[in-house]
Amino acid sequence: MLRLYPLKIRKLLPVKARQRLYDTLLSRFRKADDPRAGVITPDDFFMAGEDLESSLDLVAICRSPKS
Repeated sequence: MLRLYPLKIRKLLPVKARQRLYDTLLSRFRKADDPRAGVITPDDFFMAGEDLESSLDLVAICRSPKS
């Protein structure tokens, strides 16, 4: 579906049709269980404030401005 974005064709589709297409594609790709996913635990992740250039995952904590 995102392939259609550069041509702006995606904007011609109604929101309901885009949502249905997205849900269909997502469920199709999630049917097969990936055995690698079962071995991932929270211990595989850690928080650090340095060496961000070599990070695979970045986390941002955003808060609304104080008034």
